[in-house]
Amino acid sequence: KRSTVQYLYTKMYTDIEEHYSEEINIETVAGTLDISGVYLSQLCRKELSQSFLELLTGTRIKMAK
Repeated sequence: KRSTVQYLYTKMYTDIEEHYSEEINIETVAGTLDISGVYLSQLCRKELSQSFLELLTGTRIKMAK
């Protein structure tokens, strides 16, 4: 199970970094992972202590610098 969660995070981060400048949201990223947006939201909160939106916003700020 841990490797599955790790795969999901790696793919999520890749999707965010590749598409941060587009109109993406938790549902579009979750769709590429074949999971629900609710489940991805729960994983982010539980494992990263951040929301998906906080991760996306942080990436956009980092890339803007």
